[in-house]
Amino acid sequence: MKAGRIVTILLLVLLVLYLLLFHAANPVLVTLPWLSALLPPLPASYIVVLALLVGLLIGWLPTRLLAWRRGRELRRLEKRVAELEPKQVPLAVTDPYHPDEFPVIPDRGAQYRPDPFDDAEAG
Repeated sequence: MKAGRIVTILLLVLLVLYLLLFHAANPVLVTLPWLSALLPPLPASYIVVLALLVGLLIGWLPTRLLAWRRGRELRRLEKRVAELEPKQVPLAVTDPYHPDEFPVIPDRGAQYRPDPFDDAEAG
């Protein structure tokens, strides 16, 4: 596992433990003034969890939508580049080097011998 993932899981576990302790320490029911018609009185820890989830969604959703849009745009641009690239035509391979020819340095052409042994060395 990556270190960032381990740290994230560890922090999530600590947050859950903290919320459980917070719930045990504050059993009082809380009524939200603006949402009293929608929500009944809830424990304070539920309100904290609700606020954390709303904050998580507010931060996560726009970035996820932006990443989705950029991914779509990237695929569209890759498709367009593939359409605009010229088609590769395979070229006929002709080998300019023939095995019975040897490359010669122009100013040393007369000194070059194709066989690796000298007649004097052959003995």
